[in-house]
Amino acid sequence: MDLNSASTVVLQVLTQATSQDTAVLKPAEEQLKQWETQPGFYSVLLNIFTNHTLDINVRWLAVLYFKHGIDRYWRRVAPHALSEEEKTTLRAGLITNFNEPINQIATQIAVLIAKVARLDCPRQWPELIPTLIESVKVQDDLRQHRAL
Repeated sequence: MDLNSASTVVLQVLTQATSQDTAVLKPAEEQLKQWETQPGFYSVLLNIFTNHTLDINVRWLAVLYFKHGIDRYWRRVAPHALSEEEKTTLRAGLITNFNEPINQIATQIAVLIAKVARLDCPRQWPELIPTLIESVKVQDDLRQHRAL
């Protein structure tokens, strides 16, 4: 998936998936379900839910799809498992967003980090604990709170 063009398309479909109109909602949900196994889809979702300028509902939906993807596709033995390259990118992206202003999204990001840490820490994710410790030492209250 080319991240730039895919981001625009995925963002549009996520926006449709937040609609109250079932004629718009159902096809959008079906499209998202088809993309679940596409390489790069979770990188696009990460870019969307970490973009603080986007609509909160769209970001919320993106983080939830990401969370369900971790449950289904993170393990190496899972059908359609994520590639190691994409996992590396996703792990790095998850720990660079300790300035999330929306509590509900920040909570979901913490859940995502915990889910991945259970599977990958410390072998595939040795930088997690040092990054968390450094973030707690920073003088930014929001960043400290999110890291904790």
